Amino acid sequence: MALLGAALMTLRPVVEVDLRSLVDRSNLTSSATDAEDIASDEASDEVFTAHMQLTRAEFDATLPQSNGSVPSEHLAANRSARKGHVRRAAAKGWPSGRHAPQPRSAPDALRPSHIQFVVMASKQLRHKAHLAYHTWCAIRGVRCLFIVDTYFGDGRGRHMMPMFRVPAARTIDPSRCCRGGHGFFCRKHRQDTLAAQYRFLPALQHVKSLAHVQAGDVRWVIIVDDDSFVFVGNLLRLLRTLDPRRPLYFGDVHPGRPIVCGGGGSVFSIGAIQKMDVDRCIWAMHRVCMQSDWMLGECAHRAGVQMLTDYGCHTCAAGARRWYRTVEAALPRCFFMQEVDPFLERLPLDTPTPAIIHGIAPDQLDNTFRRLMNASVAGVF
Repeated sequence: MALLGAALMTLRPVVEVDLRSLVDRSNLTSSATDAEDIASDEASDEVFTAHMQLTRAEFDATLPQSNGSVPSEHLAANRSARKGHVRRAAAKGWPSGRHAPQPRSAPDALRPSHIQFVVMASKQLRHKAHLAYHTWCAIRGVRCLFIVDTYFGDGRGRHMMPMFRVPAARTIDPSRCCRGGHGFFCRKHRQDTLAAQYRFLPALQHVKSLAHVQAGDVRWVIIVDDDSFVFVGNLLRLLRTLDPRRPLYFGDVHPGRPIVCGGGGSVFSIGAIQKMDVDRCIWAMHRVCMQSDWMLGECAHRAGVQMLTDYGCHTCAAGARRWYRTVEAALPRCFFMQEVDPFLERLPLDTPTPAIIHGIAPDQLDNTFRRLMNASVAGVF
């Protein structure tokens, strides 16, 4: 814990991360790119801590204390989802798991339908959403809800994918977040994607309000990116060992900050979802410059949700290649992976790991999704 720094210790005391077990520094290598990433990562630590202190003060001191629910204008504008979305048939020409056998277990055992996947997508990059929709989302019983900025079809003119529209927020001026022309929020990519960061909490609030979630049919809510790949069978095996009634939050945890990197999956138990006051988090955090992972993690922390640190592959921090051997050694026993690309050919596909991976090179997405689907469907359950 001492390595996390006093500021972060006071920020999220429930997290117990031993960095010595995560990073074998004898294996570190360096490069100009890594040095730039490390400097940016250190700068983001300061930004993260400052924003958390600011938003917590706002959260406790300036919000109305009525019934603990303060719906934001951004959320209210997107309350009504399109209804009548139909589940699609198996996609022809793809290695679909639609007809994979159901789990041979007790009726109360965890099934795919007990997990609500929230897939963050966009119309501009809809080919990624189509890949997810026609591969791992097509496994029988899997619930995928695509959070989109604009509605679009399934890419084959057959069905409307299960979607809910949450447009990118325009309440934050990117130039306001880049002070002095340098710093964490000044990079072009972060400037370009800043508005999209504010879609995640409204997406989570919408899922929390869904009838089947309210009725207790969902035990886990998992937020992933559209280019994340989920090994459904491996995920089920892991989640069956955990109690969803406990307020839990986990994934590929950042070694220097108590947050989960969302590409590798942000996993929330239903116990966590029930405790989190997402409306109030939106009200507090949509007024300051933040990344989506920060918002989700801080919202969970404020609700007293426990963060588990045992299941990530330690690829969350910048420059995962720097501790290649450490990550490679962890592959047979870790489940969530933010940056898989350097390790893709070494994934142990004949074991119960991994569960969710992210960071596949864009030009390799199609072939990799097909290959992984073929490798994983036979052992889905």
